[in-house]
Amino acid sequence: MIYIYLFSIIVLVIGAAVFLWFLVWTVIIGDIRGAPFVASRRDKIRLMCDLAGIRSGLRVVDLGSGDGAILFEAARRGADAIGLEINPFLVWFSRIRAKRLGLRDKITILRQDFYSYPLGEVDAVLVYLWPETMDRLRDKFLRECRLGTKIISNAFPIKGWRAIMEKDDVFVYEIK
Repeated sequence: MIYIYLFSIIVLVIGAAVFLWFLVWTVIIGDIRGAPFVASRRDKIRLMCDLAGIRSGLRVVDLGSGDGAILFEAARRGADAIGLEINPFLVWFSRIRAKRLGLRDKITILRQDFYSYPLGEVDAVLVYLWPETMDRLRDKFLRECRLGTKIISNAFPIKGWRAIMEKDDVFVYEIK
């Protein structure tokens, strides 16, 4: 009987440790590096993809891809979608979902800091990040993105830039 109690305590301690580690990555580290994980609403995801003109043949990247929901929508529309996420739990979860949904051949999910990923070969950049993070990314966008690359931001505009389109707090910019 004592072994059952001891086993239960060990399982609880390990579970609590895993939960705390997940919480640290999801909230604290995510917040420090760009934004904590907050799932985008389904209607916002569709709107982002609509305004970006996501279709077959395009290559899109989601900076801070979280649970992969934006990637899945882009892949369903035929785009090659790349997700960049630093949270190892969300990377693992997204990869499992991509496989389960049959989208593995259209989606690449990398455990990587988006500040170091080159944006020169993408047609659209999708983001749902803090305004301060958008400010830090502004120069990266100008330096690395090709002419015509669209940047679509959920909820937060890029300070100092004029959106070519805006609907329901989704902002669309184009590198000119």
